[in-house]
Amino acid sequence: MSQATKDRPALPVIDIPKGPAEVLRIEASTWRGNELVQLRVWYYDGDELKPSRRGVSVNRALIPKIIEALREIERADAQEARP
Repeated sequence: MSQATKDRPALPVIDIPKGPAEVLRIEASTWRGNELVQLRVWYYDGDELKPSRRGVSVNRALIPKIIEALREIERADAQEARP
């Protein structure tokens, strides 16, 4: 999880509902000096959210390429949907 410091505020943790029992959590982290973004499925165990084994961590430097790839998929999907 991202820790706030004097020079750097904490980055947001974003939960996207995936269904009634799961969320896709997106958060920034640092591991062994590597700045990462984690996308992980979390599940409800009673009222508590717990991380599952399903997820991926990528270097934050890849974010622009990932966003562009998602936009390309979205554009292609929108073109397919046109009559």
